[in-house]
Amino acid sequence: LQIMSSKLAQANDQLRKLDNSKSEFISIASHQLRTPLTAIKGFVSMLLEGTYGKLESNQEEALNKTYTSTERLINLVEDLLNVSRMESGRMEFKFAPTKMEDLCQEIIDTFVLRAKERKLSFEYKKSGTLLPELMIDAGKVKEVVSNMVDNALKYTPKGGVTLKLSQSDDQVR
Repeated sequence: LQIMSSKLAQANDQLRKLDNSKSEFISIASHQLRTPLTAIKGFVSMLLEGTYGKLESNQEEALNKTYTSTERLINLVEDLLNVSRMESGRMEFKFAPTKMEDLCQEIIDTFVLRAKERKLSFEYKKSGTLLPELMIDAGKVKEVVSNMVDNALKYTPKGGVTLKLSQSDDQVR
């Protein structure tokens, strides 16, 4: 029993080392991927803004698709970094007063092109009352809501998607 326990402890140590190596690899690879993706996104944005001259509609359409795809890749890389941070206990939160209305509007602006591409209606229903500022990590909450909207657009075959913001008692929904 002692020999088997010792072998199991050694196997667990090896697994821990492998897991740490995997996490480190994911972290390094993610950081290395993020830099060129951010540059691509920046240059595509400048092209779309007309910095290098006027674009024809087919060029603009292609660049919009490139921009959207680059954003998806950047989000995927960020997800990988977050997994690595969570596994290593380095996940950080940055709480600050946030207006959910502004956060939701950013999400709508981000996904409006995808909704059009899929020929879906995309609506934002704001709260009928003024909502309080919330002390949240806006980046993390935006990521969660963005993922829900992204999935809703991806898996809605026809019709539309509505992002609704409301307050019920002491909760913002």
